[in-house]
Amino acid sequence: MVYDLRDVVSVSSRASVRSTPSRRQHEVLAQSANPCDEDATHPFCVLTEAIELEYDGPLSGQDRIAGQGAAASSSPSGGSDGTRRRPPQQRHRLPPVVLRMPNTAFGIAMGLGGHAVMWKGAGSTFIQDYIDAKGLNYFFWLTGVVVGMCITTSYIFKALTGFQYIVDEFRNPGRIHFMNAPHLATIMLTLSVPSSMEPTATTLRAIWVAAFFLQTFLTQFVYEKWMFSKTGNIGVAQPPFMLSTVGWFLLAVLGYNAGISSAWGINLPAYCLGAGLMLYLIVVIAIFNRLHMTPQVKGSPALTLLMAPPSVAVVAIDLFDNDPAEFNVVAEVALGWSLLLVVILIKLGPSIAKRPAVLGAYWAYIFPPAALATATLRNSTMVGGTGADVFAMFFVSLATIALIVVVCRMCLHGIQCVRGNEDWSDPLFSMRMMAEMDSGTHLTVDEEEATADNDKEGDRSVKAEV
Repeated sequence: MVYDLRDVVSVSSRASVRSTPSRRQHEVLAQSANPCDEDATHPFCVLTEAIELEYDGPLSGQDRIAGQGAAASSSPSGGSDGTRRRPPQQRHRLPPVVLRMPNTAFGIAMGLGGHAVMWKGAGSTFIQDYIDAKGLNYFFWLTGVVVGMCITTSYIFKALTGFQYIVDEFRNPGRIHFMNAPHLATIMLTLSVPSSMEPTATTLRAIWVAAFFLQTFLTQFVYEKWMFSKTGNIGVAQPPFMLSTVGWFLLAVLGYNAGISSAWGINLPAYCLGAGLMLYLIVVIAIFNRLHMTPQVKGSPALTLLMAPPSVAVVAIDLFDNDPAEFNVVAEVALGWSLLLVVILIKLGPSIAKRPAVLGAYWAYIFPPAALATATLRNSTMVGGTGADVFAMFFVSLATIALIVVVCRMCLHGIQCVRGNEDWSDPLFSMRMMAEMDSGTHLTVDEEEATADNDKEGDRSVKAEV
């Protein structure tokens, strides 16, 4: 059977349902020695490590108890009875990351595109008098294009050589939202094209149409999961859900710049803005209602995604106002909410010391602050007051500091990878790799679906919350 985070939790839950220890047994097991201390290759340890990396936090004592039972019952590679175990070096022998590029890596291109948009906006403000904002806009745009093309090439290679890994990401309730990242990065890089290379209106409309259909097509699967999935419904909303809403606001801005309404006689960008506003309200309330149940995400980079949609909405709302002499009051309301989110997130304390769970994980700290800085720059341009200028300068500086810190952290981890002390892990890839090593076969997508059908009846009797 293919190991996936959903399958692991389901197996763990079935194991705990079959034989539920008493309270006293729970206390004894919780205080007993961790099997990982004696044998890091124990299947329970491998599964636990993958789950902790995916959810960015340690498992509770009861979760570990259930996991030990599931690992012991489902692993063919050995246990505490002295049978054969996998050599330790095999667990860490992962192919180069360029051959198994995770979809989270597109967050790097999104971050660079966000900074390119920010510096393009700064080029028409007072900041240009002190810093070459136009030069920085060109640098980040060109870097974003090159990095985006490299990541896309690696991801296409991954799709051609191991399409089942793409299926794993699509089925995962968290990683499915990163399927939107490629066209989101494309929209931001289009918005940030340097003024000297500004594309024609026809080119902008062609890009908008392609991005609109991609956004509509991909999010239909996501929204269906929000309504009917047991593991990805709106009741278990997490910050990555924001990646399936921010695209509508970006489409609204790009559609306005492309003149869609005047050229086609239908204001599709405004429709996108309305869809984004409603979806954001639904998701942000669901996330806030559930955060107390997932304390491990406190300080997580994903939390920063909460302020990305309202920050982009600030620019979109003001553009649709069509009043170049005044900053729209509704845009000011959205900006106020974004600023409050910044205060809350700073109070929670960003966490960047731990090794990244997957390539691009910490780049969630980059795009949202850059989007907020762009919104404050828009406010500064329209209002023209000293206070607005100070606000804009502060958030541009904050976004720049965040970028420097994340790049340094990424380089540090990269050096450790080159030395062989670390690797660019991917919990989903590790799960599948471990399953194929255990079975000795390479499972196809059809075989996975057949296996899933065989296990469906057993899964129906278990109410497991992921």
